Amino acid sequence: MIDKNRLYSEIGRIIQAERAKKGFTQEELGSAIGLSRTSVTNLEKGRQGILIHTLFEIADKLGVAAGALLPDVQIEPTGEREALNVLLKKSAVTKKEAAFIKKAFQS
Repeated sequence: MIDKNRLYSEIGRIIQAERAKKGFTQEELGSAIGLSRTSVTNLEKGRQGILIHTLFEIADKLGVAAGALLPDVQIEPTGEREALNVLLKKSAVTKKEAAFIKKAFQS
């Protein structure tokens, strides 16, 4: 499972950097895309998730591709179960062996 808080924080950090680089205030960006300054602040701080259409609207206003507002790094799974699932998917174990390993870790 993806750490959503970390993902939203990273997206927000990138949006904030791009906005500053283009010389927009939070108020100006928000007004251009139909959001309040507070909503832009919350997006930039990662306090709220961003809707895909909002991401595209922000990208358009900032003159960048929507993908440029996404983090380069893969957000790593959190927790032991998620890490185990990733490990098993990347290894050459059979489904039966994977089930046995998962069962062993659950006890």
